Amino acid sequence: MVSRGLAGWALASLAGLSACDSAPVKACHAEMQTSQQALLQMDKTDVASVSSALSLVERALAACKQAGRGDEVTELADARRQVAAHIDALEKRANRPTKAKLTPEALAQLLAKGDPDCPRGQGYEPAGSKEVVKCTGPQLAELGSAKARDYFDKRGYKLSPPDASGGFKAEFGASAYVFHYASGSALGPPRCLDVTGRPGTPWQEMVARLAGVHPDRLKLNEPVRIGKRVVPLSVSGDPSQWSVHLGECETGAAAP
Repeated sequence: MVSRGLAGWALASLAGLSACDSAPVKACHAEMQTSQQALLQMDKTDVASVSSALSLVERALAACKQAGRGDEVTELADARRQVAAHIDALEKRANRPTKAKLTPEALAQLLAKGDPDCPRGQGYEPAGSKEVVKCTGPQLAELGSAKARDYFDKRGYKLSPPDASGGFKAEFGASAYVFHYASGSALGPPRCLDVTGRPGTPWQEMVARLAGVHPDRLKLNEPVRIGKRVVPLSVSGDPSQWSVHLGECETGAAAP
């Protein structure tokens, strides 16, 4: 749907291109044409393909803003919103735990005791059931390196190789989790967890998923209690895309 809409308006805009148009306008239309082709050819089931198309739409948007092309900017901004929303849907789908259909006995046990393999405060519907299983496992901000890597690997994230302390980066679309561990402490919680959220996701929701704290109880840049620990919190960015930093994080620290 995004591709067909973009193709229609892009061709209409490019039809008016003439030799007397300024260099910025020509650049705007050239970038639009490139982004149009990317959207037509992208694999909507592959987050890497969709993310690549999104980056080209954003490049075209920047070029058309510089050229002062109001109509093109409006259409590109709408395309960016739709593609970003599609990436968001792909990521949410990937974050659902994949579980085989359970026997009635196994389902009853999960409903009664919860699932220790997913973070507390979350839940999911097992395959073939409308019942909601509550998660009882440790929060993302409590996971050691091996368990954190396993969590993201099962959900289709792109993982960087671990550094000497076990730190690594997990990426899915526009969101990224960077785990930093103190030397010799890869089995314990990360020293710092830097997270860049999906576009438009409130920072409170991001912290709640990391720490299991209700969003209404969070205050900007004030420490968060995670289990028995009180962990520093800082937030950067803006409502279009927030980043949160939990723990002893160094500003501008390099990702693994």
